[in-house]
Amino acid sequence: MLTAIDTAHWEADFVKQRDVRNLFAVVFIVFGLLVSPATAVSPEIESEIAAAQSRLDAAFANADPDEIREMVTSDHVAVTPYYPGPTSIDGQIAALAGTEFDFLGEENRQIFELSDSVVLITQEKLYTGSRGGVPMPSRVAVAAIWVQTDGKWLQRYYQETAIPTGEAE
Repeated sequence: MLTAIDTAHWEADFVKQRDVRNLFAVVFIVFGLLVSPATAVSPEIESEIAAAQSRLDAAFANADPDEIREMVTSDHVAVTPYYPGPTSIDGQIAALAGTEFDFLGEENRQIFELSDSVVLITQEKLYTGSRGGVPMPSRVAVAAIWVQTDGKWLQRYYQETAIPTGEAE
């Protein structure tokens, strides 16, 4: 018979295994980009993605969990300098309470079509603010995977890497 401690341990292992599988999926996608070139998206898809991304950015800036959940897949994962590791959408929403930031803009956005219903966005984002009292990086490199489900673009994966001041191109 499983005790509460055994169940918690099993659940933690399951989450770690799921996160590792998610990271492997991203590695395979990036590897696929290197092996077969991705193509630029049509102006229509670029417009749809830009609108969806703006809506999701606003939802995070406004700490709106319902809007955030509407704009991401249920198995969404984010990896950022201010999360302790790969973080589920539930963890991201829980972290909103200690977050105060202003989104200042974005630069160098590129959108690549990986398939008819999957795109990769790379760009730099600019912020000011803090999470849990720790200052957020002011400039980050972003890679995000968006999938089209039932005609709607949803973010599936999001990763930020801090760019030290003076090193942006």
